Formats: sequence, C-alpha cells, structure tokens
Amino acid sequence: EIERMIGSIQGGTEEAVESMRTSTERAESTLNIARGAGMALDTIAGAVAQINERNLVIA
Repeated sequence: EIERMIGSIQGGTEEAVESMRTSTERAESTLNIARGAGMALDTIAGAVAQINERNLVIA
C-alpha cells in the first residue's frame, strides 16, 4: 500500500515537473515574440517620425 502511494506521488511529481518545464519554454517563447514585436514597433515609430519630418518640409 505504501509502495503504491509512493509510486503515485512520484508519478504526480514527474508530471508536475514536466508541466513546469513546458510552461517555462512557452514563457520564453512568448517573451521572444514580445521582444520581436517591440523591435518592430520601434521600427514603425521611427518610420512614422521620418514621414512626419518630411511632411513638415513639404508643408
């Protein structure tokens, strides 16, 4: 009985550890995507600023 309980606890622990690993990998992936989006937004903001400057010259 005790051996079965220990085996069950070990199995549950292994599942929990694997879930934590998966969550960590997904969090890292999400962070990388967010960083990429931030860089893209910086590029867009820079392009918009250049367009605004050119519009002022034209006006």
